[in-house]
Amino acid sequence: MREFPIVVEPVGEEESEPCVCCQRPCHWGQGWLMSESRSLAAFWYRWADGHANVFHLAVARFDDDDHLIPGVACIKATINAEDIVYTVLESDASPWSEFGGFGGIAPRDSVLRDSARVFALVDLIAAREGRLSDRIAAIIPRA
Repeated sequence: MREFPIVVEPVGEEESEPCVCCQRPCHWGQGWLMSESRSLAAFWYRWADGHANVFHLAVARFDDDDHLIPGVACIKATINAEDIVYTVLESDASPWSEFGGFGGIAPRDSVLRDSARVFALVDLIAAREGRLSDRIAAIIPRA
């Protein structure tokens, strides 16, 4: 069986602005997770320098036929010295509210019903999106 490469295609440059609560830089960006010419996910991330090893990731999922799955999954990632702990957020805890044509934040219970797909996508994005993976590698030593 042939394996297809999975790549991140960043959309634009990373942006930065002062965090509304701590005024330290908050970096954000977006991109696509692709395999061949098929969309696996569109994603958005936020990394606030003043929020101790935490970042947020929003993921618009696509099914095996390249159709958008309704609702964007919002994930909070907390990094410690050994791993990353992911938490699915409800819309009222999300740093985002909607994503244009991708829709609003999916309810937590619906994201958890699709948890295998969601967490696989989140792991791929965290590993392959250089703007995130470089920051993660600075916290978690590589074996």
